Amino acid sequence: MAKRDYPDNGYPSVTTVIGQLASFGLMEWFKRTPYEQIIRESKRAKEVGTQMHNALQEFCDTGKAKIETEYPVEITFSLQSFQLFKKEHPEFILKKSEIKLSSDTYGVNGTTDILIEKDGILLLGDYKSSNLKEDQEKPTIWPEAKIQTSAYVHLYNDVMNASLEKAIIIGLAKNKIAYNFYEMSLEEIKSEFNEVFLPLLNIWKHKNKKKEK
Repeated sequence: MAKRDYPDNGYPSVTTVIGQLASFGLMEWFKRTPYEQIIRESKRAKEVGTQMHNALQEFCDTGKAKIETEYPVEITFSLQSFQLFKKEHPEFILKKSEIKLSSDTYGVNGTTDILIEKDGILLLGDYKSSNLKEDQEKPTIWPEAKIQTSAYVHLYNDVMNASLEKAIIIGLAKNKIAYNFYEMSLEEIKSEFNEVFLPLLNIWKHKNKKKEK
């Protein structure tokens, strides 16, 4: 995602905190991929991810999205995958997208992807895009996505004085039309936040405190 214009509060972003955790999927990819290819494809993936989020934000806000990008194939597949998700799951009603949050309670910044209503209950949604392997039918929901989503729920509840108790992670393919989704319960949200995210946040604070000395 794009760098957000947060207040100058010195707080890390949710993604920065989680970035300290080695991703299993990335580590496996690093092992079998030449260094030059890692640099090239990592840059491309970051740019595609940013533009995908921008396109999805426009689609959620207006019902339309312009494919004005140097990566039209990936962005188009991501949007079509999201549209298929919406078509097959009309119970999920899109609400407000891209809410910037700065929590003084936790000392973290973050931006939610989308708020979604299901059965009259508001839940937080987060998008993840990925290329499918030949033998894959739908995107993988990696553990890091659950940690990140749990953090967004806690930030939203703190800043907005709300009480969201559920979340959904939506995996979108960017090389074919396919999706996956995973719903998180309140118990799982609390577990991921307290047992994984907060310890990672403490590690970030400790490392950056040492840098200041």
